Amino acid sequence: MDYDKIVIGTFSLRGSDFYKYYQNIIDEFSSDNPDIYSELQVSLKRAKEEYNILLDSGHKLKVYLNDSFFDEQIELIKEISKYNEGRKVLDEARNRLNDIKNLIATSSKQRNKKTETFESIFNDKNHSEKILQIFADNDYLINGKWNFPGGTQKSLATPYNILQDYFGLIKNDTRTPRTKLRIWCKGLGFNPNNNELKNLLNNPANGKNPTQKFKQEQKEFFELFKYKFAPIKQLD
Repeated sequence: MDYDKIVIGTFSLRGSDFYKYYQNIIDEFSSDNPDIYSELQVSLKRAKEEYNILLDSGHKLKVYLNDSFFDEQIELIKEISKYNEGRKVLDEARNRLNDIKNLIATSSKQRNKKTETFESIFNDKNHSEKILQIFADNDYLINGKWNFPGGTQKSLATPYNILQDYFGLIKNDTRTPRTKLRIWCKGLGFNPNNNELKNLLNNPANGKNPTQKFKQEQKEFFELFKYKFAPIKQLD
């Protein structure tokens, strides 16, 4: 790269254009030549010396070509060097921060995958196995799919609420009821959308007048579970 030619290029520029001129050149070529800052300063000093030699020998030069013309550019190169070094450090720090964020996100996803298993919502891993077996033995679970004869989609949430409220088998952790109910549904072969999940979260037992059909479903599941698990309270 001809640094002397780059310096000569400033002779036709206004002082206010120097920064942009040098910054564009440095941005383009600094990756190939990290010594570009010192090389430019050497060329500027050499141009200054040559200017003074010509001046001393009686040559007529452009009025604005004086020591300060070159000195200001040398200082400018130093400032650009400091600025770009700071920008480099900042970019490296930002990249490290992004790496950390990505690592945390990846770890979080892996952790969530572990906690989103059917067994993870129960206080005891064996509880999940027993419950799936109860459902399969009574044909409520066929080929991994929920099957409750005569029931509605909402019937899927009834045994979950019974296990939680009357047997205390559902784990009380930092996950939301929405998250745990979704895991419950997926474990029984049903992946509810947001509207379906919202409907399932609305427990009729909390309403003023639960229907007889719902009360019958509650009783059916309560009786089913009490042969394997001890209830923490009785169904009214």
